[in-house]
Amino acid sequence: MDKIESYIYGLLITDGSLYLTTRNRGKVTLEVGEKDEDIVMKLFSVIPNSGIRERTRNTNFKNGYKTKIFTNHRKEFRDKLISFGFPTSDKTINASTPKVEYDEYSFWRGVIDGDGSIGFTRAKNPEPFVSLVTKSESLKEEFLKFLKKELNIDKKVNRNKRDNVYNIVIKNESAVIIAHKLYIDSDLYIDRKYKKAMEIQNWKRIIPKRT
Repeated sequence: MDKIESYIYGLLITDGSLYLTTRNRGKVTLEVGEKDEDIVMKLFSVIPNSGIRERTRNTNFKNGYKTKIFTNHRKEFRDKLISFGFPTSDKTINASTPKVEYDEYSFWRGVIDGDGSIGFTRAKNPEPFVSLVTKSESLKEEFLKFLKKELNIDKKVNRNKRDNVYNIVIKNESAVIIAHKLYIDSDLYIDRKYKKAMEIQNWKRIIPKRT
């Protein structure tokens, strides 16, 4: 998988959907709020035979919530994703890294764009952080291996009791390093998260590190 394919796979396996129906029909979709509509336009530009539509609905949090939806109905595109290892059922639990060779930084950037967060903590002395929330045991394990390889840190996480998900958070210097590795010189990303990744590069430690 090249860098573009690796990113798309990571984004779709976290925030996208793959539907299969009868007679080889189906579709791949990604729905995002207006603030992230740039990624829909980017996917449309790099994935042939795709479409874009909009919808407005009322949610528990906001009336008139507007979203942009990327859609691709081509069987060839679905088959390619599946050949890479994309699960055809229960994606939130079965998500994992591709089963073929892939670009790690591009893949994990897609994952963070899909189910991760980047920014500063809300504290008196804000700390930069990068986090990933996932229900997938495999994706959790692979992300921890990635952090070990890139940062030489051993993190232990458990599912939280409320949502039964893993919330993997790295802060301070580690967050700055990972954000740099994932987003610097990248070719595909959500603009909002790219800007946050660049913003935390300017962070300087105020409180001395504990020894």
